[in-house]
Amino acid sequence: MHIEIETTNTSDRQVTARRSGEVFFIREQQALMFKTGQKYPDKFTLNIYFGNDEKLRNATGSLPVGRYQFAEEAFYINNNQQMALNPSRLQPLKAAQAA
Repeated sequence: MHIEIETTNTSDRQVTARRSGEVFFIREQQALMFKTGQKYPDKFTLNIYFGNDEKLRNATGSLPVGRYQFAEEAFYINNNQQMALNPSRLQPLKAAQAA
C-alpha cells in the first residue's frame, strides 16, 4: 500500500468541540491510497495539521507531489484513543517501488 499526492493545494477549516468549546484548526490535503490487489485508488483527505494553534496551522506547508509509503513511526494513538497518521513521518517511495 502507498499514497500519492497529486497537488500541493490545501484547504483550511476549524471546528469547535461540543463539550469544551475549544476551537481546533485543520489543514487538509487530498491524496490517493493505492491498495495491493485493488485496480483503482481510493481518494481521501489527509489532515496535515490538527491542533489549537491557528498560526502553526497557517505555517504548515503542504506535502510535496509524489508517492509515499508509511513508516511504522507514522502511526500513533491520539488523545481520543484512535489510530492517527503523522504525515511528517511519510517516506517518499523510490521509483522502482512505485511501479
